[in-house]
Amino acid sequence: MTRIFRVVLACLGLLLPTTPPLSAMELSLEENRAQRGSAGYVDMVRIFKLYPETSRAKESFADAVRQAEEGVNLRKADLIRLRAELSGLKAERATLAMTLPEASAPAIPSPSTTTATAPVLAGSTAPALAGSTALALAGSTAAATALAPAPEKPPAPSPASAALADLDSRIEKKTAEISLKEDAHRTLQAAAERNLLDLEARKTEVLLGKIHRAIMETARKEGISVVVDKNNILYGHEAVDLTEKVIQALRGG
Repeated sequence: MTRIFRVVLACLGLLLPTTPPLSAMELSLEENRAQRGSAGYVDMVRIFKLYPETSRAKESFADAVRQAEEGVNLRKADLIRLRAELSGLKAERATLAMTLPEASAPAIPSPSTTTATAPVLAGSTAPALAGSTALALAGSTAAATALAPAPEKPPAPSPASAALADLDSRIEKKTAEISLKEDAHRTLQAAAERNLLDLEARKTEVLLGKIHRAIMETARKEGISVVVDKNNILYGHEAVDLTEKVIQALRGG
């Protein structure tokens, strides 16, 4: 049972009216009966306890609490399931990552010397030597170009790397889903608590209305002009205790 619903269930006891602070007062019932009217008192706690409607209201409220708690527990179970799935995905990813070899650094091609220097002789043979040297350089460059390897294509991702990327995507989506459902869970739980407190207040108001009417009718029959709660008086005669008569009236007796 969640903390919120434990608090709400504790409020079931609050279907009894709140007792106001004690005030110092003394009722002189017999001496002033003819001149100023008479006063009586009732034990509101006892009336609430023995009033059949109170038990039915508590049972109805407890049913509402159980239904609300079942809804909250279903959402909590869904969150627990999602968190377990997320943990499983993370564990699967960690296991898969350990099987992948570390990426090796690409080999850096060493520069090949394709240019040869030829001596230039001074004199009348210089133009011929220069021409032959140019032809030799051109041939050497063409041969080097023909022998150079073609540029390598990037290797295709391995199945393990693709599976790792897929796991990363699923983990991200699952984390976002959990976050959204956690927010919804908190919102719905707060709304359930407010609804239960409103329900408790309405039930208490209905009970108080019925009890107050019974007290008024009993007081008129007994010729009592003032009725107070027993917990608010310091002195009073048993003869003007209307508690049992009010209970009988509420029971239809």
